Amino acid sequence: GAAALTVVVRDDPFVQLFGISIETVVIMGAAARNSSCPLAARGQAVLGMIPISAACLAVDDPYYRALGGFLFAGFFAVENLIRHMHNQHIRLMTMNEENAILLHEVRAANADLAAANRRLEVAATTDALTAIANRRSFDVALAEEVRLAHVQGRELALLLLDIDALKGFNDLYGHQAGDACLQRVAATLASAFRRPADVVARYGGEEFAAILPQTDVETALELAEGLRAAVEALGVRSAASSAGVVSVSIGVA
Repeated sequence: GAAALTVVVRDDPFVQLFGISIETVVIMGAAARNSSCPLAARGQAVLGMIPISAACLAVDDPYYRALGGFLFAGFFAVENLIRHMHNQHIRLMTMNEENAILLHEVRAANADLAAANRRLEVAATTDALTAIANRRSFDVALAEEVRLAHVQGRELALLLLDIDALKGFNDLYGHQAGDACLQRVAATLASAFRRPADVVARYGGEEFAAILPQTDVETALELAEGLRAAVEALGVRSAASSAGVVSVSIGVA
């Protein structure tokens, strides 16, 4: 409106050109700011330039016709700016969406990798058949507990358990029954020692072990006898054993 007024009142040409230039810059800024909605941005440009264009056309003078041509070129510049900014906005939105999808996929892949690593770690330290610690875990735990026992001057008990006549049991009832027997003995062993520091493990074949920190020999012997009785109380029939049921022998140190 101010730019159109300078033309109507026939103000100084410098003032007119300055006003028109400022108007064009303002319209370009508005178009860039609203380029996410091209229709609104173009509407602003058209409505902003109508008054000054009409004022220039109303004056029968080559100079003002030149100003009209300047405005016409300015409108095309604004149109190109709107198109360019809108395309940039679309590309940015697409990139943001793709980045969000990629970030989600990376996070999911990292979660899957972490879960796989946890499964591998468990598999590396767990006996597949009995689901208790394996020999590798036993060796690591025993070395650490022996070190702590020496450093802290505390007692440490170790139980080694062997299923009696398991080979004869397997020969009579088959290896599947033998595996089931191992699983039941392992479960009995695990339920007997529940302290966080206790470690129960499959030592190898039909042998199991229990590491009991801060346990004296009298207590360890009582626990071993209770465990022996608990396995016998399972009542797993075994013609290979003199007891008639699956039994175990336990050594204590």
